[in-house]
Amino acid sequence: MRSNTLLIIGGTGFLGQSILMYLLNTNSKKNRIRKITILSRHGLKKNNFYKKLKKKFQLIKINKNILKLKKLPYADYVIYAPLLNNYNHDYKAVRHYSILAKKYHQDSKIIYLSSGAVYGKQPNSIKKVKEN
Repeated sequence: MRSNTLLIIGGTGFLGQSILMYLLNTNSKKNRIRKITILSRHGLKKNNFYKKLKKKFQLIKINKNILKLKKLPYADYVIYAPLLNNYNHDYKAVRHYSILAKKYHQDSKIIYLSSGAVYGKQPNSIKKVKEN
């Protein structure tokens, strides 16, 4: 069985941590992921969760803002799941990743998840966007 690599952009946020928790608790026979790279502006806390991840997967951490990266590691699968809260910055980050992806992730399967700025820039007069 071929092992696969996963890159999680935003791996220390809510969605990234949820995905990592799922992988950690998934039966190894069903999960072909063996190497995980976590890209985050925030450091990965060295706690029990981190230690368990390190035991099950080859783990690489990249603590850097994606806008400052000039290259990315290869990954069979990429999950782009950062917390989006600044429209201008987020737009630049996604655009920058799309440029890098053309070079480094041409053959990767990529999924984009968003938990913050899914509605784009909103007028100041809008206090709340209804979810239904």
